Amino acid sequence: MKEKSAFVTSRRRLLTSGSAVIAGATLVGLSATALAETGDEGPEPTKGRRAVYVDATTEGVCATCQFWGGTRRITRDGRSVLGESLGWCNNRESPAFLTMRSPDAGPMKAWRKWDAL
Repeated sequence: MKEKSAFVTSRRRLLTSGSAVIAGATLVGLSATALAETGDEGPEPTKGRRAVYVDATTEGVCATCQFWGGTRRITRDGRSVLGESLGWCNNRESPAFLTMRSPDAGPMKAWRKWDAL
């Protein structure tokens, strides 16, 4: 009977931790999209952060990729993406999958255009 109890407990832990990871990844993606869509962000980076400007038409770099999980926003004129942090690569097809990348890292063949652009 103890074996079954241990199995149920470990299964619950797995489901709980897996759900937390999925929820966290979803919130990161939604917050990045929300930042891009508000339209009221200025061209200046958040105080204290090193920012990287990337041309919004640039292909193959993390800041303009749908799967990059860093803090970024589109400038008011829509011509640049302002990347303010490192971010996880969430593209399973990329050799950089689950690694931290800078906004200007690339070029990557597995790149997909960010929906907000």
